Amino acid sequence: MNVLVTGATGFVGRHVVAELLRQGHTVVALSRSRERADPGWQGRLTHVEHDLREPMTHPFERLGRPDLAMHLAWQGLPHYGDTVHTEVILPAS
Repeated sequence: MNVLVTGATGFVGRHVVAELLRQGHTVVALSRSRERADPGWQGRLTHVEHDLREPMTHPFERLGRPDLAMHLAWQGLPHYGDTVHTEVILPAS
């Protein structure tokens, strides 16, 4: 199965990506930066660097035409009660 994981380099996403790879799935990892990507992923998945707050041209094709998408991208988690979650981050998602 071809699986898109947004927030792939985040706290939860990195573990999900590792398990998907272990199970033999094709993975497209989407994150704002490749810097936090696990070096062990090199050559084992497709990494797309993109900020979800910005529009993407032809996203389905650019993201490898996934069979399944796991949306795990979320920023600002240390500040759980902040209104930025409902006013900025949620609309961007």
